[in-house]
Amino acid sequence: MKSNGVQFRGEEQVLKAYQMNDMGPWSLWQGNNMPFVSEEDDVNAGADLLRQAMAMLKEGGSEATYTLRVYKKIPEGGIRSNTPFDRSFNFSIYNPGAVGSPFQQRTSAVIGVMNARFEEMQANIMERLLDKLDKEDEDEEAEKKKGPGGVVGMLNGLLENPQIKDLLMKKVADLIGSFLGTSPTVGAIGSLPGMEQPVPLSLEEEQITKIKEAVAILAQHDKKIGDHLLKLAALARDNPHKYKMGLQML
Repeated sequence: MKSNGVQFRGEEQVLKAYQMNDMGPWSLWQGNNMPFVSEEDDVNAGADLLRQAMAMLKEGGSEATYTLRVYKKIPEGGIRSNTPFDRSFNFSIYNPGAVGSPFQQRTSAVIGVMNARFEEMQANIMERLLDKLDKEDEDEEAEKKKGPGGVVGMLNGLLENPQIKDLLMKKVADLIGSFLGTSPTVGAIGSLPGMEQPVPLSLEEEQITKIKEAVAILAQHDKKIGDHLLKLAALARDNPHKYKMGLQML
């Protein structure tokens, strides 16, 4: 079975393998071609000729697989393509990745292009990143310059105003009063904070205390407490069953 595997790579390995066979005459093959032949009986002389042959192949930049055949005796008509040989091995001129080989040169060229492209992409990404950071810094500085005069600062200032707080509490109290069903004719069992006049509620004192606490907490954390309580009140009025189911989930 014919094998195209390479046993030796590089000139030095090939020369050592040739000399170890201790047979002077040789022929060098590439496929069906026999470009070089040496009929020297002396191994050292044959090694010099083999080195010259490989140098010529190397100048041509060939990365092909070659076969070296060696002979104990030279027939009367000299070495021909059909001359029986005693031993042979396959080899290549270059070691993989050897400096100066065509493979290494192509690899270096590709890596060089890839590195250049990567550096270009890296520089582009870094430039865009720095631009983004600069823009964020500018926006942050602009927001700081707004200070209390900005929209957010203005809203925070209004919410800290005691009069605004009282007004908000009154609106919330009115809303809860309408939700719970207050009656001006009932005795003053309790009242909600923020009302100009006490609004009596037909509830137990404990429930009124809890209402006060709930309103105070919600007013601090829910800026749309009025909208939300109206929705809850409408649910209790229009769909009591769903309202009770919602309470069971709390």
